[in-house]
Amino acid sequence: MANSENFTQNLSENPSNLNENQPIQPLKSYPCPQCKKLTAWQGNEFKPFCSERCRLIDFGAWANEDYKIPTQEIDFSQQFEH
Repeated sequence: MANSENFTQNLSENPSNLNENQPIQPLKSYPCPQCKKLTAWQGNEFKPFCSERCRLIDFGAWANEDYKIPTQEIDFSQQFEH
């Protein structure tokens, strides 16, 4: 759902949320970590991703061990020579 649709839907569901004395707050958005598409934070069931597709792509990368922290291999016997 687009940002403006979310805002309109929220107002139509509960118009008392709108206070005449308070400025309208825009929906916060951020880039999807997978595809970099600008994505709304509020009301996004897939956050931090923009869609289920991006979420599953990232999950697949974790399952395939594509994300690794680089380490330095040390021979077990060398650990105790210090």
